[in-house]
Amino acid sequence: MTAAAGLVPGQIRALGITLGALYVHYAWRGLSAQIQARPEIHWATILVAALAWLPGVVALPAYAARRHDLGRKLLWAAAITYPIAILAWPLVAVRDDAARLDFWVHSMPGLAAVAAIITLPRALAWAALFVDTIAVELVMRELGIVVNWETSLVRLLFSVVHSGFFFVLVLVLLHNIDRGNWVMVRSGREQAELAMLQAREEEIARLDRLTHDFVLSLLSAGAEGVPTDKLRVQAETVQRQLSENRPDSDEVGSLEEMVDRIRVRCGGYGVPVETSQIPVGTDLPRQAAIEIEAAVEEAVRNTVRHATGGSRVHIQCAPDGTAVTVEVSDDGPGFDASIVCERLGVTQSILHRMNSLPGGSAQVDSAPGRGTTVTIAWSAP
Repeated sequence: MTAAAGLVPGQIRALGITLGALYVHYAWRGLSAQIQARPEIHWATILVAALAWLPGVVALPAYAARRHDLGRKLLWAAAITYPIAILAWPLVAVRDDAARLDFWVHSMPGLAAVAAIITLPRALAWAALFVDTIAVELVMRELGIVVNWETSLVRLLFSVVHSGFFFVLVLVLLHNIDRGNWVMVRSGREQAELAMLQAREEEIARLDRLTHDFVLSLLSAGAEGVPTDKLRVQAETVQRQLSENRPDSDEVGSLEEMVDRIRVRCGGYGVPVETSQIPVGTDLPRQAAIEIEAAVEEAVRNTVRHATGGSRVHIQCAPDGTAVTVEVSDDGPGFDASIVCERLGVTQSILHRMNSLPGGSAQVDSAPGRGTTVTIAWSAP
């Protein structure tokens, strides 16, 4: 596996463009110096030198055009052909005072080693670094550019350390990028799992509310001897809620229609509805309307079941329709809210339902002997 195996396409492209640009820089500088030092063209040396730099130069437009596979093959060729060009150089070299300028490709072993990092396994990339630096020094002695072994040894050690430093730097950089990508992937996976778990919990809570609000409430009302006409209204509500699909989050409905539905539902229980400041032609998120209606109906059912009379509903809206407040109150005996609010009907069907809705809230105000008021509110988040 190569050191660049963990990079994403955008990172591979950026790395390939950078490396290709470095090849262009070295090729331009080297060819310019060679032409200035030797006006006559020696095509053999230029062709052999092209083995060292041409694949890397062509990789630049390949990566720029997002041809990653082609760019990788070109860098692989650059890593392989560089030592071939070095070792073939004595066969075409002109042995004179300008021989060193002709042999300008000797300054590129580190660049070829970086190309090997991207395209070859790490072990082969390390081997390419040492092979390239040793081959350069051997050719330098063969051409007479370096004449004694002590100088060759010092140059070899310096070249290995110098090229090795950038080699290790690139390895560390690639490792850190790979590590960062892994952390991002793991974080994204954990977030997806958390979102899935949250959605599952919300669905379970929704089913609990649905069971309590409609099924259990209907059975309980029948057992308590609730009049037949009210049972019919509640049964129709159960049938409608069980047959409806959950709306998409971006669905909208009319605020006036929601108020009309609340008025009809409360009328079925004999509870009057007072309204004020109901704007005309105002949209309301469909999910918000459903949750508000269900919470209001649960509060009305509790009022009818536990209070002796005086139940009423008051609905007030902001002028622009961005906020809705519904108060369900009665003159009944009241209760200790800290105890009753622990029951499923109040916690799930009213408080949790509205507090889970973006922009929603609910509170219960009651005490023994002074009635009960349930306030259900929503404002556009």
